[in-house]
Amino acid sequence: MEKINYKNFLDSFQENDYMEDFNLPTTQLFIANKEFCNYIGASSCALKMETELPTGTMKDRITEVLFSFFKKAGIQDYALASTGNTAASLAWGMGQYSD
Repeated sequence: MEKINYKNFLDSFQENDYMEDFNLPTTQLFIANKEFCNYIGASSCALKMETELPTGTMKDRITEVLFSFFKKAGIQDYALASTGNTAASLAWGMGQYSD
């Protein structure tokens, strides 16, 4: 499976902008059964198994994009008030971030 290039979905990034690459693995996508889709009011849906990411949450993908914005904006320091998955992912991401 090909790794998704999030730059294609970010209007504020231009073709020549640098995108951080934290070497996140491609995670499995499961097509949900009809009963589940009906339960949530969708005609079809898929579920992404993001627990295989370094901190076990989808926040790692968000962190990769966020640090790309940091680099583009010249941000080298940040402060965060969180004790949840976001904090864990951003702390992990700081270790991956290249200045």
